[in-house]
Amino acid sequence: MSMNVENDNPALYSQFKERIGDNGISLKAQGAFAEANNVGGETKWFGTLQDMSVPESYLAKVNNTQALKVEGRPVDVLQTNITISNGWNWIGYTPQFSLPVNTELAGITAQSGDQIKAQNGFSLYDNNNGWIGSLTYMEPGKGYMYYSGANGSSTFTYPSATVRQNARSRAVSSEVEAKWNCDFRRFVNSMTFTAIVLFDGVELKSDYVEIAAFAGDDCRGSILLSYIPDMEHDYLGFLMIYGEEGDKIHFRMYDHATGKEYINNTALVTFRANDIHGNVLNPYEVRFNSGTSIYETSNGPVSIYPNPITDILSINHQ
Repeated sequence: MSMNVENDNPALYSQFKERIGDNGISLKAQGAFAEANNVGGETKWFGTLQDMSVPESYLAKVNNTQALKVEGRPVDVLQTNITISNGWNWIGYTPQFSLPVNTELAGITAQSGDQIKAQNGFSLYDNNNGWIGSLTYMEPGKGYMYYSGANGSSTFTYPSATVRQNARSRAVSSEVEAKWNCDFRRFVNSMTFTAIVLFDGVELKSDYVEIAAFAGDDCRGSILLSYIPDMEHDYLGFLMIYGEEGDKIHFRMYDHATGKEYINNTALVTFRANDIHGNVLNPYEVRFNSGTSIYETSNGPVSIYPNPITDILSINHQ
């Protein structure tokens, strides 16, 4: 999360602690953290985090879902610099309204391969097409992580309210309902895959194709392929995967046009926080073949592979 108001009395951190109450567990900035403890029946916070800054973003862990109201003066976005250094940066969002990523990040001299990541979506920068991915808008109250490949540090500001009238409308949501869902708030960490899907060696080009990541039978993220015009690989999956260090991740695919599901549980990927796999020019290849269909039985799905068979036929009944 991030703040887009300023207030010295009461300070933002004081408001957070008071209004989160005994629902709070921890609060983490990029370089500091604090934890809540019950002392004599009263919630007190201890740690290296002493205040909250508008240009930064934060991770809050809570016991239950709640709305957090913070009061103050709207931030002067043109006077509030956001610093970007090489590697990962936790950045806040200062405007009072939502705008497309390409508009909001116009002040950054981005390089091909730079990435902007929210808790449940990301986009990569391409020199020819700008920002491309599942994160299309930036929104007040949310926090972001920015990966910069540039050497040294630079600053930028978000655009003022005058550009709001020129922003395009939000993209129409896909008519296809996702087969899999992941409760991403269970996890602190994520990694990203910019992927294509190969089926029997042929690249699939359909926005009815959904790919998902699993640790065992636990879905850790899913995405439908998106059409990106004027690209060599014009159907890409911008897949965010959530997990813990060392989790073994495998992939599944569901074709919404045929109703068939496929599994690839042999080419395992090891989860590493904030890893970046693939880009728009050299996407990560997720491979399936016609011999990895999952057939539903009365006792659950069965996968049979490989096809063609060489020495061993594997039957996986979950």
